[in-house]
Amino acid sequence: MAHTALCILEATRIKEDLSMVLGRKGLGWKALLLALVLHDSGKLSKDYTSKDRPKIHHNEASAQMAYDVLGKLQERGCIGAEEKKIISCTCFLHMEYYEWRSMLKAGYATLDQATTPGAEVEFADDVEKPLENLKLVLMDVGELDDELSLTISEISEIRKLRLRPSTYTLNSLQRQTLLKTIALQWFILLLDNRTSSARRGVNVYWSRLIEDAAASVSGAKARTERVIEFSDYLLSRLRGKLTPMPKMRPRTSENLKV
Repeated sequence: MAHTALCILEATRIKEDLSMVLGRKGLGWKALLLALVLHDSGKLSKDYTSKDRPKIHHNEASAQMAYDVLGKLQERGCIGAEEKKIISCTCFLHMEYYEWRSMLKAGYATLDQATTPGAEVEFADDVEKPLENLKLVLMDVGELDDELSLTISEISEIRKLRLRPSTYTLNSLQRQTLLKTIALQWFILLLDNRTSSARRGVNVYWSRLIEDAAASVSGAKARTERVIEFSDYLLSRLRGKLTPMPKMRPRTSENLKV
């Protein structure tokens, strides 16, 4: 849950910008927070926390958890059917490369064939404390409300579920719902990848690297020159840290010729 908490903190840092862009896509700030809270809930399973290699991809377990938990919110009138489907599909897609890898390896025709329908997921018994701590984080940043509190409580109540891929895969989505799902997935990936840089320590956290890079570029140069120098430094410093980046060929008079 530490990773989830950090994702939420990252989101709140740029809440105003995120809310504006989400609104243009027909999505709300609450949908993003719900997706963040739920996107790694599958990691609470016994399968994922065991010493053995997980048999079920945690994004599938998270997606089913999202669908089942949000279904209870829908029964209370807190959320609509479309939003439930968007968030569930987003949880599935945030680690879609698992399914792409299985699909390509096995020669499946569609992404959905790489899922594990009918698989049973059992959750750990000691999840209440980390989930309560997640509530405290949301409270500290002024984001905890009845819906989020209920969502987290429902996660802790579910001890076992059975995967039903039709509830979180893309086959049944209408075009507009699909577009909203892809948009929400993009924001989850952005926050998820930024937060993942914390695994290598505070000194190489993405924002620290950018601050260090900016501090290294100084002097009374023209604005254009500073931007170019900063960009070059940033690329060289962050290569392999945030996203795979190919090594660039050095610029010479020979390879610049047309």
